[in-house]
Amino acid sequence: MGVMIFKVHWLLIVTLATALFFAIHNFIYKKAMVDQIKRLAKNNPSIVNGECTLTVSESGLLREFKNSTNKLEWAQIKLVSEDDDRYLLYLSDVQTAVIKKKPHNMSGEEIQKYNQLLHNYFNQYNIGVE
Repeated sequence: MGVMIFKVHWLLIVTLATALFFAIHNFIYKKAMVDQIKRLAKNNPSIVNGECTLTVSESGLLREFKNSTNKLEWAQIKLVSEDDDRYLLYLSDVQTAVIKKKPHNMSGEEIQKYNQLLHNYFNQYNIGVE
């Protein structure tokens, strides 16, 4: 009889541990991903300082670089992380886009409107911001 009680407790512990793992795994994974990209952006300014023309519209973001064009639809953005200087847009587990919060060619008032516009779209399309 004592062995049977032990098996029930062991099974219950394994079940609870598995449920707990799946409940917090997504959060821990996203946090690790955000921290890694922030560290990369901080240690390698060229990731952020690539000059481009950014167009913000209802359909998404259009980034025009010297030799390429990149269109991001709002639905492609899974998560946004931000620090004082940039937004990190997570498109997948392996693809991230970085945009500046304070473009050099804008006045203080324009920067404020630009950031408000981005946050409005993030909210409208239910994009989580951390």
